[in-house]
Amino acid sequence: MEEKKNNVLTQMQEETSEEHGEEVNKEIVGGKAEEQDTAGFFLISEELSENNPPDTRKSGPQLLIEERPFWKIWQFFVIIVILFFLQLGLRYIFPAGQDIEYVVVGIICQLFLFAGVPIFLCHHYDQPLQKLGIKNVESDFAVITGIKWGIGLYFLGIIASILINLIYPMKQEIPDLVKMLLETGTLPFKIFIAISLMVFAPIGEELLFRGFLFGALRKRFSVKWAVIISGAIFGGMHFSIQGFPALFIGGMGFALLYNKYGNILINMIAHCAWNSVVVLLAFLVL
Repeated sequence: MEEKKNNVLTQMQEETSEEHGEEVNKEIVGGKAEEQDTAGFFLISEELSENNPPDTRKSGPQLLIEERPFWKIWQFFVIIVILFFLQLGLRYIFPAGQDIEYVVVGIICQLFLFAGVPIFLCHHYDQPLQKLGIKNVESDFAVITGIKWGIGLYFLGIIASILINLIYPMKQEIPDLVKMLLETGTLPFKIFIAISLMVFAPIGEELLFRGFLFGALRKRFSVKWAVIISGAIFGGMHFSIQGFPALFIGGMGFALLYNKYGNILINMIAHCAWNSVVVLLAFLVL
């Protein structure tokens, strides 16, 4: 009897262990299958992300929200005050009769001030240059988009100036640099002025007014007010009552462009297109 009982118990234990082993094997196999499925999912995801990278060209506003800078609005006005005293000092160093030297040194100093201070503050606050909109972008897209916006904004500004002039007539003035470009006889100086208008000015002004100032305004105000305020400051800083309407329109347009794509290179190309039209029309019309 005892042998029969022992045999029955042994058989039951073996059956139990076999069933338990099967369940464990199932769990192991299932776990491996899940791991394989998960691994396969991540491999497919990585493959898709490599072959079809996300289009960041039209995610400017979202990027700007995530990348609002640490610098303050008042620091922009400190830069303008420094530029004012710098120009006074240059007037003392280069008195009347040496306008060419004054203009050349002044343009170079302004470029380093407008572009250098924002970049310095990025490093000072331990922030990446992406905070100023300095990012990679497809060259073809940047050029085509920038040219379309720049030329479109220029003629929109001209139309606004004409309409305002019909209501309140004003004597039109030629910008100083354009006047020097037309009147100065030396070819090297003409080339330098043309490069300054079409290259140096877009680089410095876009970094300062859009990358620096507009970014700080976005941190404090809504997009609408940031666009309006930055456009008004951009127009006012050129110190031309006659040119203010067009520059105000242009300043708001450049701010909207930066808010749309979040890339300062596109803005620089647009600004270059605007100034190139100015230079071209100056030679054709004046």
